[in-house]
Amino acid sequence: MRGRLLGCASGTIYLHNARGDVVSIIRLGTVLRIYRYSAFGVELYPAANDFNRFRFGGEYWDAHRGEYYLRARSFSPRLGRFSQPDPFWGIHNMRSSPNAIAQAGNLFVFTNNNPVRWIDPTGLFLLCPNAHLPALIPWAPRGSTRTTSSSSSSSSHVILEYVMAKYNAANPNSNFSFTTKTHWLFGQQLHLTIGDVTETFAIDVGGGINAVAFIVSGMMVFSSYVLINVFGLPEEMAVHQPGDVFSSTCTAALAWTLTYWRASNAAYLEFGSNIYSHSGGGYFWGTHVSGTSNTISAPPVTAGHTRVAFIHSHPMQRVSSEIWNIYYIFHPGYLNQISPSDRGVSRHLGIPIYVAGPSQIRRYMHGENRRNCRGTIIHRTPRGRWW
Repeated sequence: MRGRLLGCASGTIYLHNARGDVVSIIRLGTVLRIYRYSAFGVELYPAANDFNRFRFGGEYWDAHRGEYYLRARSFSPRLGRFSQPDPFWGIHNMRSSPNAIAQAGNLFVFTNNNPVRWIDPTGLFLLCPNAHLPALIPWAPRGSTRTTSSSSSSSSHVILEYVMAKYNAANPNSNFSFTTKTHWLFGQQLHLTIGDVTETFAIDVGGGINAVAFIVSGMMVFSSYVLINVFGLPEEMAVHQPGDVFSSTCTAALAWTLTYWRASNAAYLEFGSNIYSHSGGGYFWGTHVSGTSNTISAPPVTAGHTRVAFIHSHPMQRVSSEIWNIYYIFHPGYLNQISPSDRGVSRHLGIPIYVAGPSQIRRYMHGENRRNCRGTIIHRTPRGRWW
């Protein structure tokens, strides 16, 4: 039995079992409440006036709805299933992604109908309850979709080889390595070792914010959430930061997009950053700024730095008019393109402009793209919209 102290002033302790279920509440040495559950979380012998909000799995209990809040969606213990379908599955990946195909038979299933063996704290993928390690099955894990700040690990992905280089430089006596293999049944897999922990993940061919691992332009993209919560990396190590050095401006643009585009889309604002050359070689981006829903200005150049490019986002909700929003829903490719104002910025500043759209990153340089005013595609999603 393990205990978790919540609120030292009152001395209240929530004791939970290996699975994470709250089994008793103790205050100042007195047992206030004992909990027992069925396999799917139905509370046995519930008390009439129990206002404790944390119960099965240690999760938030909504007594009015009779459901547990698991962030991405809610779980009904009476039904033994989720109340909403899995948000990962969609028309963009229903035929191409092994994860989506594997779960298509039931989008409401909870822990693969085995809650004794697995837990699902985010409503998105399975975890082993004892060690909180991802389940080694082809449709899991798939990362987290919790919305937080623009630099939050839970809403971003990283280019794995750059995180590996940063980690190995800071920890020369440790080990960070990864390899990819093709399994005859599960398809492409990533074998990742950090320190003493080695795990295997399915490489999602469709990509997306819910995927743990996928490939873009030959580079392995990985979930920051898993790096932090499974491998124990600190957030500053597991998330791309302003000042991180990349081999090219195109790679820096991909890293920036993986870090900021989703937050930009959630905020209904364009985000942007200057990209600078590094004195030791390579390129990095500066602190991001925000504009309006469809405009942004390049920030001033940081003293002592040389700006070589400017990158900004085109969020899905960048137009307020309902008519234009409908147009963008059916023609999302428009948001991937370089706009006339973007071309004007490139002409005025004399530097390349990168646009991070819903499914592509494009580059435009005034004078180079006379026959392609929409910009050159440098990175694109495997399928659909996944930033």
